[in-house]
Amino acid sequence: MREDLTQRRFIEETYRIISTEGREALSIRRLAGDMHCNSANIYRYFKDLDELVTYASLRYLTAYLGDVAVCYAKSETTYQTHVAVWDCFSRHAFANGPIFDNLFFGRHSRMLNDIIKNYYAIFPEDLSGLSPSIANIFSEGSFNNRDYLMISRCVDEGWFTAEDAKFLNSFSIHLFLGYLKELLQKEPSEKLSKSYHDDFMATLVKIMDYFRLK
Repeated sequence: MREDLTQRRFIEETYRIISTEGREALSIRRLAGDMHCNSANIYRYFKDLDELVTYASLRYLTAYLGDVAVCYAKSETTYQTHVAVWDCFSRHAFANGPIFDNLFFGRHSRMLNDIIKNYYAIFPEDLSGLSPSIANIFSEGSFNNRDYLMISRCVDEGWFTAEDAKFLNSFSIHLFLGYLKELLQKEPSEKLSKSYHDDFMATLVKIMDYFRLK
């Protein structure tokens, strides 16, 4: 097999097709043609096209993680950081609804933990702007666990009780999922994505402010 037919190159080319032409333009045959290889070379690294799309979708988190690094640098408390990260995440997610839906709630979402670990072994530079402790949080594949690790830091600093943090963890994720699924049923536009982001964050902050202790 050619030396340039690496897992990294297949992910990069898949991301290029999705980001420029849309998910519907991608197929195993199309990718093999663009890479000038046999489709068997793709299956050497990936179980199916959906798994490859999941890997490529993680490329959309690169800009998000860059914003996360800024959130940590600017925020003075864990509570401010938690809200800022949710603001950043929801903004990126609603702007790329189908991608984030497939990534965190799609067919391969249960395997996301292993996929993420392998992905960041291939693209370690994507985590370079984060401290090791924060990078560990964002290497967590479970959406639920990732948010809980974040809000647990707020508990440690006395912003929430442990019991309320568990409720907020579940509430935040279900609220986000509800907004995302509703958004996906509508004709996408930048204005609509921003509206959903603003409404989601207003509701989330209102609930968090109700439960916070200081």
